[in-house]
Amino acid sequence: MMNLIPKKLWLVNTLVFGAAAVLHLWRALLGLELDIGSFALPVWASFLAFLAAGYLSYLNYDAQ
Repeated sequence: MMNLIPKKLWLVNTLVFGAAAVLHLWRALLGLELDIGSFALPVWASFLAFLAAGYLSYLNYDAQ
């Protein structure tokens, strides 16, 4: 199945997950608040999202 997926798709996935990781880290380091309706997303959740998105980006890059 790996041969069916073009290399460009791997690159796009890597860049998207990498950008998401950078944005989550940026939000966490600046301490920006994120309110969704009446729910306030804590800053520590962005650190976890940074780790998850960064790991997914690495996995996509490593799979190339």
